[in-house]
Amino acid sequence: MNNKFFTDTQCPICCGQLKKYCTVKRWVVAKCESCGFGHTNVSDDDISGFYETAYFSGNSARFSQNASEEISGVKKWWLDTYVPGNRIKCLEIGPGPAAMMPKYLDRTRDGVSYVAVEVSEIATKQLQGIGYPTFHGKIYDPEITNRLRNQFDYVIATEVIEHDREPRKFTSSAFEVLKTGGKLCLTTGNFDGLVARLSGGSWYYLDPPAHVCFYTPRAITRILRDVGFRDVQI
Repeated sequence: MNNKFFTDTQCPICCGQLKKYCTVKRWVVAKCESCGFGHTNVSDDDISGFYETAYFSGNSARFSQNASEEISGVKKWWLDTYVPGNRIKCLEIGPGPAAMMPKYLDRTRDGVSYVAVEVSEIATKQLQGIGYPTFHGKIYDPEITNRLRNQFDYVIATEVIEHDREPRKFTSSAFEVLKTGGKLCLTTGNFDGLVARLSGGSWYYLDPPAHVCFYTPRAITRILRDVGFRDVQI
């Protein structure tokens, strides 16, 4: 696709104007002039099979199937702060093949029920093989959303939403699978953050075809409220 793809396209978050920001590898990154949302012209063909090859296996793997199951101190703090309580039901989107989060919850809580949704078949089989219920696909696949609707106290997505080309479908389905009063807890890079602004087009998070969308506090707040979330905290 050429740059005209962006100059003629509205931001999927706020309908503002997308303007070319930079080129990374062979993909163009655009940024909304209104909400700051970032978008690439990565296509379905570009990512077809991407998470079934070197992403999770091989010498160039970003995440090994044999990755340490010891959860980091940062993630411990994050879970203890934002996913508190016992006898809770949690859905994790995109955990990858290493079951770090559910094992930590099992060790530190009572009566936690854990389910995962994972786009990679490799990671899905790994999680199923160690006993964690895992659906293969995307959270907004109709058969997955319908199966999981209104079931969870928490939906957890750490460093996942930037991998998905459909932000509105992603957040809407996350809302639908929560119980009344449930919470979505997610992390992603800040396209308006200090590091991003100082780095410009060399910001490490601009990493297509793995990362395809980029968020600012304005953008993520807007889309979460649009799909039904309240009391959005950044």
